[in-house]
This record gives sequence, structure tokens and C-alpha cells, in this order.
Amino acid sequence: MTQRTAAEPDVPQQDSEQTFDRLVDEGHQRLGRSWLGLAATGFLGGLDVGVGVLALLLVEHVTHSVLLGGLAFSAGFIALTLARTELFTENFLVPVVTVVAKRGTVAGLARLWTTTLLTNLLGGWVVTGLVMAGFPALRASAVEAAQSYVDLGFGWSAFALALIGGMLITLMTHLQHATESDGVRLVPAVVAGFLLGAGKVNHAIVASLV
Repeated sequence: MTQRTAAEPDVPQQDSEQTFDRLVDEGHQRLGRSWLGLAATGFLGGLDVGVGVLALLLVEHVTHSVLLGGLAFSAGFIALTLARTELFTENFLVPVVTVVAKRGTVAGLARLWTTTLLTNLLGGWVVTGLVMAGFPALRASAVEAAQSYVDLGFGWSAFALALIGGMLITLMTHLQHATESDGVRLVPAVVAGFLLGAGKVNHAIVASLV
């Protein structure tokens, strides 16, 4: 019987390798999308997050509860997960891993980031405009929600909350790629959405929509 060396693990890290492979494969698919495909999935991603903002404003307006509003906001991340649309801040893990694995290019990554950011904002602004026009009673709640981001300014607190927001999205993405079950993938989506909404965490797309 052959003895293992000290450098060899007792148990092969198959689950971690499978998660990494899923990240690389999906990143390769994202980077390979056409301009139209990127624009469409990015725009729809903005719509999904906009729906989450609508849910947050409705619930906070009725219940005056930040926690319930944060839970309602997770509806947007549930939609993102099920529809597999693009969110700009999700693209700091999946496609980057693909580029590091040499299955994508830096130019392709820049194209993905730019297109997704612009179309996320466009889709989100469309929903926000419709919400403000269709639900005028929510304007006060929207102003109050937006004020929390304005008050952050550009100091260390805003920077720290931005890092936390990025950490939450990256963790959500990593956990979702650790399983092939859509039902299980909803769990980190709900948790991340709740923490972002209830904690008023500084998130690039969310802060631009409220």
C-alpha cells in the first residue's frame, strides 16, 4: 500500500474543483455573448433589480419596517437567479476567474463590464421611472431610501459599505455555483438581497436606482 506524502490531501477536493469549473464555463459563456446578447441580459438584469426596489418601497411604505423591506428587496435577486440575467457587480468573480484560467481575454472582460453596467442602469431607471409615475405615494419612501446613500458621501464609511456590498455579491455568486439546484441557489440570493436592502449597503446599481 502506497503511503501518502505530507503534501497530498487525504480527501480530493472534487466539490471545489467542480465549483471552479462551473465558474469558468459560465464566465466563458458570458464573455462570448454578442453585443445584443449582453445588452439584452444586462437590461433585463436592471429590470429585475428594479422590481426588487419596487418591492422594498412598497413594503417599507406600508409596514415602516426596514427589515421587511430588505426581505422584500430579495425578490429582485430571486428574479436575477431564475432568469440568469446579468448584474454588473456579479461580474467581478465569474468572468475574472475565466480570464485568469486563460479562457477569456481582458478586452472581452472590459466589454462585458461596460455593456452590463450601462444596460443595468438603463433597465433599472426605466422601472424606477414607471414606479414613480404609477405609485406617486411611494415618492416620499423613495426619497428617504435615497437619502441614506446621499448621506454616505465619499468617505471611509461609504468605501467600507461598498466593499461589503461587493463581498456579499461575490459570496452569493460563489455559493450559487457550488450547486446545480435552482432551489438551493435561491437561498444565497434571498440572504444577499436581504442584507443589501435592510443594511442599506452601498451597492453600485441599487444606489443608482433609489
